[in-house]
Amino acid sequence: MRRVKIKSQRRFLATGSIAIFAILALSLGYVVFFGTVAEDIQDYDGAGAAAGGEACTLLGKYNLINKGSCTESGSGSGIFICNSNVARVLKCTAIGGQNSLFPCYKKSCKPEFLRYPFETITSGTISDSSGSGNDGTCTNCPTLISGRFGSAAHFDGTSSVQFSSFDYSPQYTIMAWIKPSSTLGSGRGVIFGNVQNLNQLVAGGTSLGRGVAFYVNGPAAPNDGVGFTGQVSFAYKDGTQPSVFHFSSQPQSLIFDQWNHIAVLIDLNAGTRQGYINGLFAGGGSGSFHNSLSGLSSSTWRIGQNSIGGDTFKGDIDELTVIPRILSSSEIQSHIQASSVCPNGLLNVGEQCDDNDFDNFDGCSTACTIESGWTCTSSGSSLSVCTTTCGDGVLAGSETCDDSDTDPGDGCSATCTIETGFHCTGTPSTCALWCGDGIIQQEFGIYEGCDDAGIEPGDGCSATCSLESGWYCSGTPSVCSLSCGNGLIEFGEQCDDAGQTPGDGCSATCTEESGWNCQGSPSICSTA
Repeated sequence: MRRVKIKSQRRFLATGSIAIFAILALSLGYVVFFGTVAEDIQDYDGAGAAAGGEACTLLGKYNLINKGSCTESGSGSGIFICNSNVARVLKCTAIGGQNSLFPCYKKSCKPEFLRYPFETITSGTISDSSGSGNDGTCTNCPTLISGRFGSAAHFDGTSSVQFSSFDYSPQYTIMAWIKPSSTLGSGRGVIFGNVQNLNQLVAGGTSLGRGVAFYVNGPAAPNDGVGFTGQVSFAYKDGTQPSVFHFSSQPQSLIFDQWNHIAVLIDLNAGTRQGYINGLFAGGGSGSFHNSLSGLSSSTWRIGQNSIGGDTFKGDIDELTVIPRILSSSEIQSHIQASSVCPNGLLNVGEQCDDNDFDNFDGCSTACTIESGWTCTSSGSSLSVCTTTCGDGVLAGSETCDDSDTDPGDGCSATCTIETGFHCTGTPSTCALWCGDGIIQQEFGIYEGCDDAGIEPGDGCSATCSLESGWYCSGTPSVCSLSCGNGLIEFGEQCDDAGQTPGDGCSATCTEESGWNCQGSPSICSTA
């Protein structure tokens, strides 16, 4: 492969003759590049040209010094006419902190060929934010709703967007965020393309089926040559034989009624195609592609429908982007991660979980990481469901204890709740009986009458920490003594002479003996 560097002083067209010449060149099947500012352009000859994205060096502002396979219209005019069958032209562009090569097509050398963020629809026009000038138009326009980022376009099965026919590069990547509706049912909905009829696309012949289609098969769509139930497909046909590629459902399946990031990478020269769903490889292989799309019909390019109004898409589309080169898997993942919003209910690359809320301590943090003591699972790319793991020694969620096991009877039950009569502290939890800890508990539904730091009965404080009959307890831990004989007249006593000797006026059970009168505390008794 021969690299020819073309350095150009791009200028505005100054005369009508140059414009006429350029139009004539286009009609002859050449690619014409118009210059408006000083830029570096590099010409790669031959079909084996670099894909783009390679590092390059900005060479400065100067006139063309080597034409290669391109012809300049007038010395220093900044107009380059290149035979599109033998030459590829790339521009060295400063982006993302480095200089990279990007293919030039249809007078554009932008890193992106088309981008519809669907933020506004003005008088039936949808702006192309790539800078390549591929604005879309609509009569029955989609409605703007809250999208994956900002606004998104909602397609109700009748709406669509059309844009001018354009020449693809030999290599390209189409990406979009889509939220396909399950109401698509057994139908198929075109996301992007110019095919007139999906069913005829896979049929023989050269009539209505010719074109390109990137489409979704409904959750009840049949498995046939056209589609694959509930998955994404890409079809291309520029002759009698189609090439249809169905994304694999493993390891990532399309999720209806939720946001999915989809990408298809097509190399017409090599005849290969690859699919990605949410940054995960969804299959690839070779197909019956050709080196140009010159054989395609001139049907209208649409988003949301085929070129004649059928095969309608139902759901939402956001950030539809066409890039004129093959992105690597890491670039696709970086693209998703750079634009991901946490939380949004979609498990993106780099996230451990996404439960679509801003709450901590529910298993999935506000940074979309799994919190300690939790397990989070997602079905495909869907909303994360988080549960605690009882027995892991980490107190989380609705657990009131976790002692690193699931054995009952030790204070922390098999479901990590505190068992009756116990209290648990710490992580892992240490559990102990309330009664017998030397602290009189009067909270949490536990009301002890005493606690002597033991659970032996017959010492005044029972095994359940209640006062035993005839005893008096005080202090923490409780010190218990027999009530009768302590010199204090307490509940139920008639007297207490600090003794339990009968016949002295105050009996062994602290009642006044017959014929005696007791006063004071301790009681002093005398005969009546």
